[in-house]
Amino acid sequence: MSVHFRLCSILLFAALLVVTTLTPVFGALPETLGDDFKPLSGYVIMPSKGEFLVDLDAAKGVRVGDIFVSVSPGQKIVHPVTKEVLGTLDEVKGILQISRLRSGYSHARAVVGGESLQRGDLIRRYENIPVTFWDFTGGGEGVYSELKATLPALEWPDYQAAQAQKTTKPQPPAEGGPLLIFALKDTGLEVLDFTKKTLKAYPFSSAQVNVPLPSQVIAPVLVPDYQAGAAEVLQYLAQP
Repeated sequence: MSVHFRLCSILLFAALLVVTTLTPVFGALPETLGDDFKPLSGYVIMPSKGEFLVDLDAAKGVRVGDIFVSVSPGQKIVHPVTKEVLGTLDEVKGILQISRLRSGYSHARAVVGGESLQRGDLIRRYENIPVTFWDFTGGGEGVYSELKATLPALEWPDYQAAQAQKTTKPQPPAEGGPLLIFALKDTGLEVLDFTKKTLKAYPFSSAQVNVPLPSQVIAPVLVPDYQAGAAEVLQYLAQP
């Protein structure tokens, strides 16, 4: 067998081995994800037996586990030249998590700052809250960028900094830890709260996997005249 064929066969076989060990990646984020975590505003109705009632229910898209933040408007941010008000330095009064759904309202437990929440306080879902992204595939930086673009109201960390913290126990929200964890795995995308309880899971579908799974073996196709060279290629690759 010629040296040229031997080299070509080795390169082809090695390339196929690399392809079969790549992890699957999303072709696109699930269409429902943007709606599942979109901002939503409501109000605190009243305290009730250690929890709070809020004026949102399932008909408005609320789910058990949803996280709301109550914000107090702070000092105005005024442009020094145009005097235009650019925003306010808002302060977080409290953080609520939906515990039960009712018709016309829902129960929410205070995660942080329950003692300062009052009737009529404005609450906002999934807006200006710290989150993180844990990539267990090693190739999810593109998914991370797409998540940031899809959910811009969340406070996203630097990608590399987030990976340094993955698999460690999240800090409680009172200590400034993330309220949501977006975990990318070989099986799909999972969203967890700060206790690591799964809120939503988006499994991979056949349409979303655009790279073969490691278990899928792709057999090299050899020209019939060169079948005898396959054994030699395998033997060559097995050498230390």
